[in-house]
Amino acid sequence: MTSVVTQRVHVQCYGVLEQVCGGLDRELEVPELPLRVDAVLERLATEVPALRQYLPRTACAVGDTIVARSHRLSAGETLVLIPPVSGG
Repeated sequence: MTSVVTQRVHVQCYGVLEQVCGGLDRELEVPELPLRVDAVLERLATEVPALRQYLPRTACAVGDTIVARSHRLSAGETLVLIPPVSGG
């Protein structure tokens, strides 16, 4: 008997992204890690279609470090989504 082990990716959404996603924290089940940030974003956009319009201007971070969308997320890392900020 073969069992399928799924991994989880923890995502934190801030600002307007928190409202669009229905909360600060989201967990995604993924088939394997490491997984590229852009793959996680595509998965999120599939689950929450209203999110897609914000993603082109959204910064991504792991911890206190801004990461490229090609960054590979490992087990235990949290992807942080930071919307664009405007001010006066």
